[in-house]
Order: sequence, then C-alpha cells, then structure tokens
Amino acid sequence: MGWYNGLPEYSDLAPDLTMGEEAVVIGQGNVALDVARILLSDVNSLKETDITEQAIDALSRSRVKSVRVVGRRGPMQVRCTRRV
Repeated sequence: MGWYNGLPEYSDLAPDLTMGEEAVVIGQGNVALDVARILLSDVNSLKETDITEQAIDALSRSRVKSVRVVGRRGPMQVRCTRRV
C-alpha cells in the first residue's frame, strides 16, 4: 500500500507483476483487500486517482488476472479500521 501511495520509505520497492497471472495477498484486513483491489483494477481508472506514476507503470505491465487473499488467523482476529 505504501508503494502505490508514494510513501518515501517504499520508493525503492519494485514489485515484478509480470511473473504470472496469479498473486497471493497474505492478510484479510483493509490493507490486504485494498492491495487485491489495486492489483485487479483497470489501469485507466487508476490514472484518475492519486496513485503514483511508478505504480501506474508497473500495473500497466502487470499480468495478474486473479488474486487469492489468504487469512493468517480466524475472523475474530481480522483488523479493520472504521472510517468516520
């Protein structure tokens, strides 16, 4: 999430999204679901957001067509923030 939001500490991260058609996201909270959503979103729609150009470039080359979200624990341990 920090990578596509442009946080400086993640600026050197360069995920290779061309390795295959399936990605696995570990976790089942807000961040995990947001990462899955970004990986499966249409790049043209993402261009209308404040996502970084670096991320747009990587996502435009992405071969990912499906994402598996894998929970590490049970539903009682899921962390989701409440937006007000």
